Amino acid sequence: MQKRLASGIGVWFEKDIENALMSLDTANEEIYSLIQTPEMKIYRHGYSAAITAMATMFGCNYRSYPENQHFISSSNRRNDESI
Repeated sequence: MQKRLASGIGVWFEKDIENALMSLDTANEEIYSLIQTPEMKIYRHGYSAAITAMATMFGCNYRSYPENQHFISSSNRRNDESI
């Protein structure tokens, strides 16, 4: 297997990262809205936590919330006791 060499500087802007995370989160949210089982709810909570963790790793303000609450930035963060 050949190693891939980077050609140039790989720069990602924060908004690009937030948009990528939001697109993944939106796809998962749409699936959740169609398959609302207890197992899917658990999966959605875990997926949501993973998206938020990735955003935190990149220093983005994006926060994922399960059950139609995921387009909230950290500046508008709320306490969610239903999780």
